[in-house]
Amino acid sequence: MTIRRDTLLCGYSFFVSIIAITFAFYYQYIENYPPCEFCIYQRIPYFFLIFFIPLLFLANKYKTTFLYIIPTVFLFSLVIASVHVGIEKSFFEFSSSCSSTGEQFSDIESLRNFLDEAPITKCNEVIWSYLGFSMAQYNSLFSLMNFAITMFILFNKKTMEKK
Repeated sequence: MTIRRDTLLCGYSFFVSIIAITFAFYYQYIENYPPCEFCIYQRIPYFFLIFFIPLLFLANKYKTTFLYIIPTVFLFSLVIASVHVGIEKSFFEFSSSCSSTGEQFSDIESLRNFLDEAPITKCNEVIWSYLGFSMAQYNSLFSLMNFAITMFILFNKKTMEKK
């Protein structure tokens, strides 16, 4: 039995995207860890792949060209997760509404406006960690692994393909 490279790449990417979104929703709705603004941004590449990959099977004419989008999306996911890690580690700030920066307020109205716009969970505060790694750090590793695997599948000429 042989598996075509495009089928393997799409199947793998679709599966890991479903796993990532399921994991995120599990921790948000079952374990009650509300996501910060950047956590929401980290979901975008996975949602994109979940909706994009079925469209690949409809676009047979351009399927080979579109396959290059998949590792690019995982690379984009790696960048988003890495930026979030940088925010958590205070390497840089995203914005005052996403981080606890101790902004100075000139009057009570500006403080009230800030509090109305500020998310409950701050991007620079780690609310969940396991073995000393935050979810953003795990997502960085997950995205890096998926980028490497999809690049391997895409460029390995021997990848389960026989003619």
